[in-house]
Amino acid sequence: MNAPMYAPSPPRLAPAPPDLILRLQVAREPLHATVLEDYFGQHPPPTDAHRLHVTRRCREDLGSHLDQLAAALQLGDAEVFSAYLRWLREVLASRCLGVEHTADALRVVHDWLRGHLTHAHAGDVLALLEHGIATLEAAERGTALIAPEPSATVQTLSRALLGGRRQDAEAQVLTAMAGGAALVDVSVDLLQPALYHVGLLWQQNRISVAQEHLATAITQTAMATGFAVAELAPPNGRTAAFACVEGNLHAVGLRMVSDAFEVAGWEASFLGASMPNEALIAFCGEARPELLGLSVSLPPQLPALRELIGRLRAELGNAAPRVLVGGQLVNQIGAAVRGLGADAWFSDARAVVHAASQ
Repeated sequence: MNAPMYAPSPPRLAPAPPDLILRLQVAREPLHATVLEDYFGQHPPPTDAHRLHVTRRCREDLGSHLDQLAAALQLGDAEVFSAYLRWLREVLASRCLGVEHTADALRVVHDWLRGHLTHAHAGDVLALLEHGIATLEAAERGTALIAPEPSATVQTLSRALLGGRRQDAEAQVLTAMAGGAALVDVSVDLLQPALYHVGLLWQQNRISVAQEHLATAITQTAMATGFAVAELAPPNGRTAAFACVEGNLHAVGLRMVSDAFEVAGWEASFLGASMPNEALIAFCGEARPELLGLSVSLPPQLPALRELIGRLRAELGNAAPRVLVGGQLVNQIGAAVRGLGADAWFSDARAVVHAASQ
């Protein structure tokens, strides 16, 4: 029987000052070297090739840990780091791996920073690392969450996406719309859960990255096919723009939202993935959209989102658009995202287009 999982209490953090984040950035190289020295001291590499492989993977993994740590510190929210570590634990478990190496690496980072980081807020960094290690250990003792099985219809679509059967996926979308479903309903009730299911299969190590990318590409084609036959409402004279925040390369969900607004009669400008803040602010200043929809997918993108919202209002004043935020991260750690100053947050295209049209 698994021991009960006790979630450690998160430390209370204030948003970190920029110079603390800069010092952590400067510390990355010595942290990489120290973590590798500790690992190889416990696990001597049998060959030079093995050493090079472990060194590369360690650099990638530790870089991700430090990115998530910095995002949590910048936002002053420990849950950002905890949510990442819980997700990481699930990924490792699906590959029959434990968290001991990750926990050991975080301990090495903690001990090195305790001896080398001189800053008034250094205690926040150490407290966040301690909380992260405790979160990992608690998750390891607990039982992994089992996601509910998707509907038979969603599973059929998922198989078509993963099997590269574009025509089958398009036919399923067209059949649903011929039966009376609106495009936004197909997006929310069929395409979105199918993609979430595909992502879960990747997380569980049951499909490859190539299969996941194939599924995404076919989904985009199916969305375009559905849009081509959708019945468009008359133009309502309202304007909206949609963009993924800087660093977010996952644009499919936002495309669903943009299409839903266009079908509802809005003039929608879809600006795509990883839109730099500077360019997006300039666009809003020139095009003056009434509404700006933003998508965020990972915690390290949250500081850019906060900066963007603040600058839009500071530089455009009353001409700043209403800002709505969505994305899978919003559903996972909504409390953290909701502290960034957006006007509203939504979980899917149907909810946001309904609210905006009121």
